[in-house]
Amino acid sequence: MKPLPKYRRLHNSRGYRAGKDENGKRKIKIKSNRLPRHEERPRVKRFGFPDALPNCTPGTLATCDPKVQLDWVADRLRHWEEIYIGLRRIPNREKSSPHFAALSRPGAGVFLKAVELVSAVVTAQACGSYGVPRVHVEIIYAYELQELPDVDPQVVSKLLEDGLAETLVEYKEYAGRMSSDSNGRPVIALDGQGAAWFDAEANIAWRDLMPFPPGHDILQLVPPNRGAEELLLVQFTRFTCGGFTLGIARHHQVADGEGVGMFMDAWVSAVRQQIGTVLGIARHLQEAEGDGVGKFTDRGVSAVRRKSIQSPLHDRSALMARDPPQPTFEHVEYKRPPPLPEADQPVDYPPLSIKKLHFTKELLDKLKTEAMKDLEEGSYFTTFESLAAHLWRCITRARGLTGEVRSKAIVAVNGRTRLEKKLPDNYFGNVIFHACAESCVGDLTEKPLSYAAGIMRKSIRRVDNEYILSALDFVEIRQQHPGPVARTHRTVLSPNVSITSWVQQPLYKTDFGWGAPLFVGPPLVPFEGLLILIPSHTQDGSIDAVTGLFAPDMEKLESYAFEI
Repeated sequence: MKPLPKYRRLHNSRGYRAGKDENGKRKIKIKSNRLPRHEERPRVKRFGFPDALPNCTPGTLATCDPKVQLDWVADRLRHWEEIYIGLRRIPNREKSSPHFAALSRPGAGVFLKAVELVSAVVTAQACGSYGVPRVHVEIIYAYELQELPDVDPQVVSKLLEDGLAETLVEYKEYAGRMSSDSNGRPVIALDGQGAAWFDAEANIAWRDLMPFPPGHDILQLVPPNRGAEELLLVQFTRFTCGGFTLGIARHHQVADGEGVGMFMDAWVSAVRQQIGTVLGIARHLQEAEGDGVGKFTDRGVSAVRRKSIQSPLHDRSALMARDPPQPTFEHVEYKRPPPLPEADQPVDYPPLSIKKLHFTKELLDKLKTEAMKDLEEGSYFTTFESLAAHLWRCITRARGLTGEVRSKAIVAVNGRTRLEKKLPDNYFGNVIFHACAESCVGDLTEKPLSYAAGIMRKSIRRVDNEYILSALDFVEIRQQHPGPVARTHRTVLSPNVSITSWVQQPLYKTDFGWGAPLFVGPPLVPFEGLLILIPSHTQDGSIDAVTGLFAPDMEKLESYAFEI
């Protein structure tokens, strides 16, 4: 392993402490997850992982017993050693900058005030204050250099970093900072301060971590972002096999899944445009077949995605509330929970357990068949409705809830396809709204799956054009008359659940030019009762459900979830 660069204490080095570990090795510890506000901070993060998996050859974990895999990975991850040195900022820069040039000054950004909300700023609505939490969404992409086996990962890191700088020219929001206007509404100041880039190394092969069991250990593969002012943070982690992971933390209120997909497509395009020149590979651009995902061949580089990369549209006027606001629905999904009684604070909760439940295509078909047993001919449930309803019931049972207690399932819904005035395909922003299915837990657990799936479907289909316009008006009134604040940071959702799906997102088509990712998924879920559905890395139609519950409840859920 290369010797560590000499650590230089920077001004305002709040949050860092230098020292040595028990073996005398130099180590820099983080006292908090809040990032010091340095303009230029080179960063290296290294992991030690000395042991081998018993009875398994590294890189062939797929042949081992799944429980052995998870237990082994969880045990070894506890021994990772971290060394933090700093980070670099990647500002958005002019398109005319040459490849691999030194990062130039940030582009001239502007703070857009209330009178300019229509033009480019992310308003309270588009920013996601209508139910989207003010947190960073974390995701890990794992790659092998399948098409470029002899290329130094450092070159790949520089390609990605340079491509990101180019992409931030168009997607200025990710180079800005959250702020507020004179009326207290959340806005993004387009000041060009830049995204954050982290470099890291690990002395293991990333396949030894498959299937990436979620938890706080795997979280080390994404950049620390609690309290971070950056709206986009990226960590490039190199492994001994030549592969790498790309850990991304992006602010949830900047864009929804489709918006992030646009951003990733633009980043992919920017990297691919550089590969031929930087690596000395002749570029023979050909129109790809099928989904148009390009890959390297012995003749060079084929075309990038067939669809053209459009510049993002930043106009948020389509999501402005009516004047005056006229909500026509109750919108229980956006009502604040009641404040906790003083006597109940703080609550001594059991430890949170985070698991990934794997549902094969066959199991999903069985669930769907079970849910539709009592349906009239011609009616149906989608795979999402069947699986989400099943997990809602199972989580309620695992929590031990009974009787007349009311439980809500808050489901993230894509509003783009539900508005009568269709948004342009290149609209960049957050158009996530929420459906709310509600039932007393007695009915939820005792009645058949078709009952839960039915109220789930009804709540989702209720989110139409009129409902969305009403939601915008409801939030506008709440912002004008905020009233008392209840919980400011609620990490326990019980007796409710919150469900979001990434299944329809093209996660496994994010090919920068060296092959598609072999794993994509979140490192964990931050809240009790939060459920994220993702396409499985097996890419055979299976779905993984990543969720967090208190440890005693999780043990029951793992049993109930596979009872059909």
